[in-house]
Amino acid sequence: MRILLFAVALIAGGAAYWLWLTQASMLPAASGVTSVSRVLTAARDIPAGAVVSVEDVAWADIQSSRVSAGMRLQVNEPEADKLVVGLKAQEAFASGDPILWTALDKGGATALGASLAADKRAFAIVVSEASAVGGLVLPGDRIDLVQNTSSGGTISAEVIATDLRVLAVDQQLAPAAGQVAMPGRTLTLELTIAQVPLISAANARGGLSVVLRGPSP
Repeated sequence: MRILLFAVALIAGGAAYWLWLTQASMLPAASGVTSVSRVLTAARDIPAGAVVSVEDVAWADIQSSRVSAGMRLQVNEPEADKLVVGLKAQEAFASGDPILWTALDKGGATALGASLAADKRAFAIVVSEASAVGGLVLPGDRIDLVQNTSSGGTISAEVIATDLRVLAVDQQLAPAAGQVAMPGRTLTLELTIAQVPLISAANARGGLSVVLRGPSP
C-alpha cells in the first residue's frame, strides 16, 4: 500500500514539474511581444526651413517605448497628418523620423500654397456672376471652362479645360458649414503646369464661362 501511495505521489510530482517547465518555457515568448504605437513620421527627407506638404508625412508604427513628448499619436490625433501641412520645419527631418510638434513653426506658409501638390499650380481667373453659374460656385467644386468668342458677328464657344478644382472663391478657401454660395468674381483654380499658359491666355482674352460639374460616379 505504501509503495502504491509513493508511486502515485511520484507521478503527481512529475506531472506538476512538467507543467511548471511548460509554463516557464512560454514566459520568454510572452515577454518578447513588443508594444507598438502609430505616430506621424517624415515620409521623406524634410530640410530645415521647408514647408511641410501632404506628401512629406505618413503614419508609421514604432516601439511604444520610443514614444516621447512632442510626437503625434494617431490614437490621440487622427487628423495630425493634415494639421501639420503648411507649417515650416524649424529643423531637418530624415525619412522615418517622428514629426515633433516643437520643431514646427506655426507661422508656416499660406493654407492655399500648402494644399497644392508639387505638380499643380493655383491660378485666378476673373468671371462675372452671370458667367459663373449665377455666382453659385463654392471652393471644392469642380468645373469646366468655356471660352466665348465673337468674330464678324458670329459667336462661338469652345471648352478649353475640364474637371478643374476650385480652390477659392474671392478670398474664401473653404465653405462654412451650411453656407449658401455668394456671387464671386475671382475663382482660383488648380491647374497643371501645362494648363497655365492656355488658361492665362484665355483669361486675358476674356469671355470665360464656368460650367459646374456634378460629383463623379
